[in-house]
Amino acid sequence: MPGDDTLLMLFVPLCLAAASFCTAQQARAIKILCTIFVIVDLSVELESFSMARFVARSEAVALIWIVTAFVDRSRRLSATDSRLRQENAAREQSERVLEELHIALTNAMPGIGRLGIDGHYLEVNEVYAGMLGYVPVELIGTGWIKTVHVDDRAQALAAYDRMVQSGKGEFEARAVRKDGSNFFKHVLMVKIVDENGRHIGHHCFMRDISERKAVEAERGRLATIVDHSDDAIVSRGIDLKILTWNAAAERRFGYLADEIVGQSIDILNPPDKQALGEQRRKLFDASVPSRPVDTG
Repeated sequence: MPGDDTLLMLFVPLCLAAASFCTAQQARAIKILCTIFVIVDLSVELESFSMARFVARSEAVALIWIVTAFVDRSRRLSATDSRLRQENAAREQSERVLEELHIALTNAMPGIGRLGIDGHYLEVNEVYAGMLGYVPVELIGTGWIKTVHVDDRAQALAAYDRMVQSGKGEFEARAVRKDGSNFFKHVLMVKIVDENGRHIGHHCFMRDISERKAVEAERGRLATIVDHSDDAIVSRGIDLKILTWNAAAERRFGYLADEIVGQSIDILNPPDKQALGEQRRKLFDASVPSRPVDTG
């Protein structure tokens, strides 16, 4: 650089560019080295000392110090902003978890467990363990997948993936007890994150829905019997409107279910009887108390 100010003009921007892309520690090192370089350059040229040259190099050093300080400050602000965003994300996640806990309690899901990111139980309450035929200590350290029937594991794993992605996953499946017997369960999984928003496990809430599934199965069985019966089977509500209409009724009366469900049962009466049916409908409407209208 001695005797060549053009080199100085190239040197300073290069140092500033390097400081912008380096770490804070590297930027400080560049700043110090540039200062030493200029001091050495001035000491080498003491015999041809020029105030203009001294001022130019001093300004260059000052510029490097100012810019590196600005870059360092910007990095600090960026790091603070990033930390605040992570804290806000963690707080929002905690609020979502509390909301899911409230939902779980509201929906009477008495079985409660906490699992690590590896899918192994860390904590379970007695209700959760009891549903599966265990005492709590027997489940600690074991994986949850063994408690799901082998034929239902695909949907359980799909729900787990939804939980990882969106924070919550639900599924209904057959559970496997310790003795190998089965029952139907409804499971709600809620993601757990640390202060940096990283997934570290999940809460698991469970309830036994075997009774509901049995009722649904019985209803399905009865519906199948009705649908396949050779007898016309029709049901109506207290308002005389048709609720169900099987295939035999379609064949006998000529109406499709989509056409007649919701119509008055009087449609099946001969024309000379329909007037009587209309009178019955009016009597029914009159017997239903009307809701008071608030005029205030």
